[in-house]
Amino acid sequence: MNLPDPNFPLIQLPAQFRSRRQTLRDRQVAVGETKEVFRARGPGCVRHIWISPNPISDTRFTEDYTDNSNTNAVLKIYVDDDRRPLVNMELKRLCGVLLDQSPYRVVNAGFAVLTRRSGSVHGDSFNIYLPIPFAKSCRITMEPLVDQFIRFMADWQQFPEGTDITPYRLHTAYRSEHPASHHSSYLMADVSGKGFVAGIVKGIRQRDYSDVIFHTGGQVWMIDGETGPHVIRGYNEEDDFGLCFGYHEVMTRWIGCTYHRYGTEYDQDGVVYRFFGTDPVRFDSSLLLHCGCRADDTETVVYYYRVPESQAPPATSPESWEIAGPFECGNYEQFLHSEAPEEGTGAWTGQFQETEFPVHSAKTEHTWIDFSTYCRDGFQDQLDRSAYARTTIESAEERSVQIRFGFDDWLTVWLNGENLGTFRHDHDFEVISVPARLKKGTNELMVKLSNFENVTHGCWAMSCSIDDTE
Repeated sequence: MNLPDPNFPLIQLPAQFRSRRQTLRDRQVAVGETKEVFRARGPGCVRHIWISPNPISDTRFTEDYTDNSNTNAVLKIYVDDDRRPLVNMELKRLCGVLLDQSPYRVVNAGFAVLTRRSGSVHGDSFNIYLPIPFAKSCRITMEPLVDQFIRFMADWQQFPEGTDITPYRLHTAYRSEHPASHHSSYLMADVSGKGFVAGIVKGIRQRDYSDVIFHTGGQVWMIDGETGPHVIRGYNEEDDFGLCFGYHEVMTRWIGCTYHRYGTEYDQDGVVYRFFGTDPVRFDSSLLLHCGCRADDTETVVYYYRVPESQAPPATSPESWEIAGPFECGNYEQFLHSEAPEEGTGAWTGQFQETEFPVHSAKTEHTWIDFSTYCRDGFQDQLDRSAYARTTIESAEERSVQIRFGFDDWLTVWLNGENLGTFRHDHDFEVISVPARLKKGTNELMVKLSNFENVTHGCWAMSCSIDDTE
């Protein structure tokens, strides 16, 4: 019998196991060395890791202890005899200590950082509760960033030989931009294959003082573009993490803010987290996770589980698009109005007659383009807008196809100048297939897409793929 993990229930493991523990105490490791701290044969699952790295110099016993790197090391986790680590990250970042801060207290479903700053004794312990299942083997190594004494302990479950365990394996993705782009989108994760997201951590250090740091426009999850496109659209920065009206220090099992420096409303930094628990974000073929950003230092960690060797199936999709806009679009009549990009011929130069408009080049990712990445002209100003996108499709012969669009909200499609229809819906993301006839050679595909407020809070993303019908 298998039982779901209490924090991450898509991880289901056998109820029968042998409880095991491995320990390593005060092993001196120099910078540049790699120390193996755990090795086990499977099937099994690491359930808890405890690490207490200490600098060789005894500064932790002095009153002026001001460490922000001495208790840090690179942790690498290898499973199932793979030579590539599935986790390869600095310990502090893995445990949600971002923005180059000294370790601070963190307690949630994924990990706990417990700091002691009492009297003349100073120390940190890092606890990791993210399940690490393995079928054949598991190895964990540490590479200290300064000469250290390493203390390590791992509790793990050993299952009977031949036991089938969950196919999911733990992965992490760390990204940073110093600073991020102003009023744009920041890539948090790009994953190909089958899996689910268990949690996310995000840190922002304010560099742009024109507005508060949490006015970014929220997250956009673009899921399964190859097989069945759908989206999750966030509300706003702090709201996506379960907070409201900004950051404030709080920690719960699933959501919280672990670090907050408040100078003024327009001068503050913060680190927030969210673990999804019984509501993980699943994907069958791929995931693109973006969030809105400003010109602030931004760091993110995404904790996800993926089936090894799974990949997104091939999909025929345009490699790139030109995007023109945004244009005002407050109602359906305005959407049907012919804008400058429809009137001109040849290249979009950004100007047609008396009308000027921005033109952007967009690369397709897993069949998706996110208009909000290119057409954001302010925090909320991307609502009640429309934009055009244009691309080319090469065909070796004349043939009939189905052009599949996933979109939100209204969409008009042209192929080689012929209007193939306007498709209107007012509630949620929708997937449609438009029959079309490609000519031999180069075909021009153009769309117009609106963006309004609805249940997906102004999602402005589109998936496009081409399927043969002959």
